[in-house]
Amino acid sequence: MSQPQIFGGSRGKIRASQETIALGNIRRCCLQLADKKSTFNAIYEHRFTQGQLAEHCLGNLTLLGLMELTGSATKAIAHFNIMLGNSETFLPMTEVPTDLVDELNNNEKVIG
Repeated sequence: MSQPQIFGGSRGKIRASQETIALGNIRRCCLQLADKKSTFNAIYEHRFTQGQLAEHCLGNLTLLGLMELTGSATKAIAHFNIMLGNSETFLPMTEVPTDLVDELNNNEKVIG
């Protein structure tokens, strides 16, 4: 059996190194609630291009920092939405890392 493939650029790297939930999806949902003309949309979607932060999105890193400070994905999302000026928030599907796994006909597993 081959090694599983893991998908997801910045969020995949953060999930693997920090053992956390998928922050990219959360970031996108929060930014959808925000004013599209807000500077925060551009700031939190910004991806670094060089060095150890290459491919990482500032919004993902911000959410990770908020999770470490609050000890909770739910609280981090609420704080991130407040920072964006959103009057609404949402709940994560889970507070712990969870993977969807698909096994292909050739027995290859795809995780993402």
